[in-house]
Amino acid sequence: MRLSGERSRIIPQGEYVDTTCYVKRYRVYATRWLVLAVCCLLALSNAMLWMSFTTLTEEVNEFYCNGSDCSASFFTNQIFQLVAVITGIGGMYITDNYGIRLSIMCGTSLNFFGSLIRAASSVPVVGDLIMRQVLLHTGSVIVASAQAFFLVLPSKVAEAWFPENQRSLANVLTFIANPLGVVFGTVTPSLFFNGNAQSERTSWHMFMATTLTFLLSLFIRHGSPPTPPSVSSENHSSNVPPFWKSIIACFRSRQFFRSCLFRSLYDCMPPLFSYPTSLAALIGVVASLICGVVADCTKKFKELIRVCWVCFAFTVIFTRFVIVCVVVGEVPHDKHRC
Repeated sequence: MRLSGERSRIIPQGEYVDTTCYVKRYRVYATRWLVLAVCCLLALSNAMLWMSFTTLTEEVNEFYCNGSDCSASFFTNQIFQLVAVITGIGGMYITDNYGIRLSIMCGTSLNFFGSLIRAASSVPVVGDLIMRQVLLHTGSVIVASAQAFFLVLPSKVAEAWFPENQRSLANVLTFIANPLGVVFGTVTPSLFFNGNAQSERTSWHMFMATTLTFLLSLFIRHGSPPTPPSVSSENHSSNVPPFWKSIIACFRSRQFFRSCLFRSLYDCMPPLFSYPTSLAALIGVVASLICGVVADCTKKFKELIRVCWVCFAFTVIFTRFVIVCVVVGEVPHDKHRC
């Protein structure tokens, strides 16, 4: 009895805590829809600025070059692609290290001020043609720099703000905003701005879209929610590898190169077969929405990707058959090819 009493004094019993009923609580915020809307509008307005002059080549040359062939619309288009390649790594680094909110603010600010400079180039007061072209291309470079920030946002926003049952849909909505902007940027100017006298108004209407996006971005107070929406979001935020290790891991991944190959083939096919850019983008928007809903409901991502690959392969085979046997087969000396 004495030994037992001494032992109880020397080694006191620890406090017992019952953890069997402890449940981690997660929360979703209505702010996620504002963040998603800003990302979608940013991608949409940027793509509209990118494609706004492609269908107004003659009007653009008439206004900025006084009718001479200075290829203003061509260089504006190429600026977007070149700047995106140069600034892409920097945008990814800033987003990974400084958060979603800073990336959104950088993207919307560049988009806003760049479109303002482009709109200033269309003011009739600026009579010097060289000054007009300088303002046009300077604004295009600034607008194109915004791509480095919003192109990496879809997966980041979906992972940080949305629960698992809405994540694929959030990804799809931000991804399709860019091709939808291509549709609007290609079709809208040719429908509403026919004629040389009205071509200068295009930049001001595009500027209104970027202004709305910039104003909405000012209401975003946090890059990530105070409480994560799901377990995977919490684990992802705490187990993020260093930036450069992630880049190296991409180049070691077979799936990464498959995705690059698929995207390269996708980008080459529409102009190769003379498909309208707006039509290809519109079909991509509809297909992406369907796949996003299916992925959210079934969670069968690998199976969905395999189905897309099979459909793509059959489409290529069918297209080749049509070209060889229908188009080329109409020539008498080539009928034996079918």
